Amino acid sequence: RGWLLRTDDGIGGFIGNIPTLFQLHGREVVICNATTWRVSPELRNQSLSLLFKLVNAAKDSMLFVTTANDNTSQVLDALNFPVVCRFGNKASVIISNRASVIKAKLAGRAFGKLIGWPLAGIVGAFQGVRLAGLKMANSYTVREVGRVGSDFDDLWGRTRDVFLNTNVRSAEMINWQCADSGGGAKKIFGCYRNDELTGYMTVWPRVRTIAEINVLECVDIWFDPAEQAALRSMIAFCRGYARDNGFDMVLLPHFSEDMGRCFREMKLLQCSLAVRKEYYKVGAADGMDEKQSYLVSVQGDYSL
Repeated sequence: RGWLLRTDDGIGGFIGNIPTLFQLHGREVVICNATTWRVSPELRNQSLSLLFKLVNAAKDSMLFVTTANDNTSQVLDALNFPVVCRFGNKASVIISNRASVIKAKLAGRAFGKLIGWPLAGIVGAFQGVRLAGLKMANSYTVREVGRVGSDFDDLWGRTRDVFLNTNVRSAEMINWQCADSGGGAKKIFGCYRNDELTGYMTVWPRVRTIAEINVLECVDIWFDPAEQAALRSMIAFCRGYARDNGFDMVLLPHFSEDMGRCFREMKLLQCSLAVRKEYYKVGAADGMDEKQSYLVSVQGDYSL
């Protein structure tokens, strides 16, 4: 969906909107997600008219803009759009192919080839010691899930009150994000205890950096707070999945302060992510309390 700038010769501009379901202040609403804001140079003075159409459509809910370029960021900063909090742009990583990762890190640097192999060995030994205790908890199993079913609705029903502001995680929404729409080849790992779903994570296989590192990137993770062992079990499964399926690295963004703390307790290696500004705007509501919010990487159009 979206809006067009029409000219006598055809189309001179466009802004797209992807409607999704979101829990805002504890109630389920349809929100807007901006995508593909493009305007011909001769019509740039009308660019804001397109944006304001989208803002107006979200006046009773909210709007996300998560793939802003430098020009878009300047506009949104000037309009006082809040920036999505990413807790210092921190992430945890699990390195599966240390030679490829070290090669990418040292690309173009003097003596990179000379020190690459020794450094890869040091990193492998260091990570191996740190992750010696990262194992799946007893009575828990994790497996890849295709289309999700009613057990995901049950999990969402039990846990939706953990945060007032977050994605709606019904089976219908998860299938739309990952299966029904192509979903960017995302995969779902479900965690079960005695056949009851206790949590899941959505991962996105992708290639990052010019060195073509194959990364298994977590774009959403959700679990019952009463099942803390579910998080460790899913990360342990993810480590083995990446190793067995040719991925060089697992990337786990810190979607919340508590999640970052849990990853540090697991002794995962830490890194900083490149700054990528993501914006949101709440409509008629009174803002959005970040402490009551849980925002992940399936916001906006980032992972679609």
